[in-house]
This record gives sequence, C-alpha cells and structure tokens, in this order.
Amino acid sequence: GWRRGNGRAHVRVFCTASASPSSLNTAQEKTELEAISEFSEIVPDTVIFDDFERFPPTAATVSSSLLLGICSLPETRFGSVIETALADSECYSREGGSDRLSCIFNKALVNVGAELAKVVPGRVSTEVDGRLAYDTHGTIRKVHELLKLYKEVEVPRERLLFKIPATWQGIEASRLLEAEGIQTHVTFVYSFPQAAAAAQAGSSVIQMFIGRVRDWARNHSGDQEIENALTRGEDPGISLVTKSFSYIHKYGLKSKLMAAAIRNKQDIFNLLGIAVSIELLFFSHIAVDCLADNLFRTHERYNLANKSSVASGIKIVCLIVFNWCFLAIVHLKEKRVDYLIVPLKILQSLKDSRTLPDDKYSFSKRLSSETAQGYNFTAEELVTWDQVTFASAMGPAAKELLAAGLDGYINQSKRVEEYFAKIWPPPNV
Repeated sequence: GWRRGNGRAHVRVFCTASASPSSLNTAQEKTELEAISEFSEIVPDTVIFDDFERFPPTAATVSSSLLLGICSLPETRFGSVIETALADSECYSREGGSDRLSCIFNKALVNVGAELAKVVPGRVSTEVDGRLAYDTHGTIRKVHELLKLYKEVEVPRERLLFKIPATWQGIEASRLLEAEGIQTHVTFVYSFPQAAAAAQAGSSVIQMFIGRVRDWARNHSGDQEIENALTRGEDPGISLVTKSFSYIHKYGLKSKLMAAAIRNKQDIFNLLGIAVSIELLFFSHIAVDCLADNLFRTHERYNLANKSSVASGIKIVCLIVFNWCFLAIVHLKEKRVDYLIVPLKILQSLKDSRTLPDDKYSFSKRLSSETAQGYNFTAEELVTWDQVTFASAMGPAAKELLAAGLDGYINQSKRVEEYFAKIWPPPNV
C-alpha cells in the first residue's frame, strides 16, 4: 500500500516468495550471471568502455549530457567526431556566434549519433533542444535539421528517434513529425493527460518518471491525480504507468511506454508484468544494488514465463553508456522491449554473487493487454485532447516537474555551447 502521513509519504512493500515442486532441479550452485545466461544474453553498449568485441552494443541515446561526458574524456573514440564538428567548414562560415554554436552543436550530436549507429543494430535517440519545448514549428525545424545531417552521413530515418519534451507544443510537434514518418520519443511525462495526448499524437515512445512523481507526492499536496491514487492506496508513480499502459492497450494505440526513475526493488516487481507485453523500463542503481545483493534463480525469479516460453525467446541485453547499463528484457515472439538502466558494476555483482539450487522466487504479472481491457476511464479522460483541455487537466505536479526537467535540459545545452565557445576555433582551423 502507499500512504502519506505526518507530512511525509511512506511506501510499504509486499513481496511473496514461493517454490514450485515441479520446477525444482538438481542444478549446481552458480553465479547469477551464469544463471541468467541460461536463458538470456547480456551485452553492454558503451561510449567510454572500449571492449566492443567482447560486449557488442545494441542501442544508444545522444544528448547534451553525453556530449559533455565525451568532451570531459576526449581520448575516447568519440572525441574525434567532436573535433570534426568544431572544424566543420559550414559552421565556420556562419557569421553570428550563436548561429555558429548551434551549427556545431547539431553537428556534434549527429556525428556522435552516426558513430553509435555504426556499432548498434537498434535505434539512436537524439535529444532536441529543450529551449524549443514551447515552439512547435521550431522543434520541427530542429528535427528536420538533424535529420538532414543524419542523411548526409547515411543514417536512415528508421534508425532514429527524436527526444521531445511533453509540453503541448512538443506533443503537437510529435504528432506532425510522426505523420511524416519520423519517430519521436516524448519525455518528461508526469501525468495521464500528457501520456494520453502523446499516445493520441502517435508518439513512438512515451517516457514517464515514477520516482519523481512519488518524490513530489512526499512533499506536496493538491494534485488531484495524485490524491486520487493515494485515496485508492496506490503509489502515484506506479498508478500513472498502470493507467497509461491500460489506456494505450485498451484503445489499440501504437505508443510504447518508457518507465524511468525507478527507486527500489518493489517498483521493478510491480512493473515486471509489462515485460512480456511492452515497453521500455528503466530502474536506478539503488534498485539494482538491492537485486544484486540477493540470490536468485533464472526464469522463476520474475515469473515472466514457464520454461517452454523461455525457450521461445526471452533474453536480457545489457547496454552501457558511461557508468550506466541498460538491461533489455526482450520477448522475441511479441517483438517488444523493456529497457532497465542499471550501473556498470551490476556485471561484476552478477559474477560475484552466487545462486543456490533451491532459491526460487515468484512474482505475479500485474499488467497485460487483458488487464488493460478491464480498466475503467472517465468521460473526461477519454476526450480528444487539445491545448485547452490539456492545459486545464495538467496538475501542479506535472507542471512543476516538467519545468524542472526542462531547466536541466536547457542548462546542459548551455554548458555544451559554453564549452564549444571556449575551444573554438580548434588549432587545425
């Protein structure tokens, strides 16, 4: 259950463990990594970590924070493509300083994205300047600029996603871009109106932040959507994902969910039900450390499937970006993916931790296409969203968290430009 008391919110978690006699076997003690490897594949994707042959990468994201990281470690394989952007002749010819910096910024994003596209089979998601979050046509122009640059370096649009903040103007940009066949990744979703509007817009990926919603609820009140969840005894972050999942699946919308800012092990268990049926799932190092400290069996741990369905194709893929690692649980039959962000040290934890033959855990699936059909929505929630209804339905939590997220995006972009301004022109120009 989830409750707020004495001015603070408290989480009470419940977890049951069970062992099925029919699933017992005489397997010898092994490492967690070995246990997972019986039915999964762990593959890091890395920018700073150079062991690509041993850990082939599978997907990537390009952002201002990634550029800052590369600039702080210029000896990496991606440092040279930043230098190429700084020395670009087209950018050099720009007369205005801000125009030149914008050109270099775009080139740097695309150069890094293009390099990643060479080593990942999946899509590359590219951040769109957060300063355009309230400018629909400015966002579209920026995406077209980036797409043109990607075309010049021969990265096809089907390999790309463009990450756009979930303002109304951003969602409208997503709708128009998706109509052109350009895939979008809508982020900073903290409320059902944002999720529903993005789903109606046809956004390819919708990213919401469970832990941030919960954090807001710990210290604030007055958000009706959160208060309704608390009245039902639900965690407001988990409730948001459940409701959004049900809306997308009940009404046959194409969007995939990305659940981020997961703060504890129970969050993972509550959301693992979506692993076989959708989406993109992120959890933090705190939750992963908690999991790594426990011994577990393979498929029995999460009750994702029985042995026959495991054999038909569930795997775990690990992708590393700096000190983070994405674990992707992929159900090959349904071709849907859940991404989990964990720290790099999880690999060593898996190697060091031991699993015993009689350690078996089972967690029931909470979300599915079937449960979505039974979810009831109000008439107000089933409207065709427009700017007026969207603005009136956005609660204080979503407004404040969206503003905070945008501030972070904008500050990082400014830091990148400030850095480029200091080192431009490079010595070879």
